[in-house]
Amino acid sequence: PQAMGSAHPRNAPYQAFRGSDDYFIIAAGNDRLWVEVAAATGLERLTKDSRFLTQVLRAQNQKILADILQKEFEKETAEYWLIEMDRRGVPCSEINSYPEVLRSDQVKHMGLVRDLRLPNGIQTQTLAFPVSMTDYEFDIYRPPPVLGEHSTQVASDWLGNKNKRIE
Repeated sequence: PQAMGSAHPRNAPYQAFRGSDDYFIIAAGNDRLWVEVAAATGLERLTKDSRFLTQVLRAQNQKILADILQKEFEKETAEYWLIEMDRRGVPCSEINSYPEVLRSDQVKHMGLVRDLRLPNGIQTQTLAFPVSMTDYEFDIYRPPPVLGEHSTQVASDWLGNKNKRIE
């Protein structure tokens, strides 16, 4: 495999771009969506360009295509492009940092961030199990262990040394 950043190996334009102020991502995974991206950016001529006629060709030439689109995306804010792409039915999203994700209304609604007291008494937060099951609540049922608290038990389980002292 080759590093591709946020780009998709078989679709283009299907990656993150930078607006004039921030990054956003679009997922134009078919010809209809590609036409909408080209129209949104004022680059309709690219839909007739032999390098970008099909999804396969756009994927093969995605670096060239991304460079062309990036120049247009830099002219407006990420919010502008998100509104425009959404209006045209192109899958798109802002790109959130971890703190932004953890503070989001959806994460709060799902109760995914939980309080946790560490063995040294410090109160912190942890992530809950993200999968829901009907009539079952996943919960934090015990605190994390202190360093070495279960070393003997783990070594015994793994090494089978039930009667030997393990240090």
